[in-house]
Amino acid sequence: EEAQFRIQSKQLFSYLRQFGKAREKHVPRELMSLSRRQLRILFDALMLGDGNARGTKYYSASPRLLGDVQEIALKLGMGASIQRK
Repeated sequence: EEAQFRIQSKQLFSYLRQFGKAREKHVPRELMSLSRRQLRILFDALMLGDGNARGTKYYSASPRLLGDVQEIALKLGMGASIQRK
């Protein structure tokens, strides 16, 4: 069963819709210049959402989001590669 949530705030909905749906999702460019500590928080949150339990793989239908997560990982000193299925 697929989990869903509803946004009741029009303001929050308007803000979030700029980041795209499924195949167009991305991390805003301004977040890529966050401090290392803040990037780690963002990376950990992304992994909690669409990563595996060990935090070693991240899944997305969006090539742009995969590239963004890879960029964050590299900025944190991790190795990262993208594998297509």
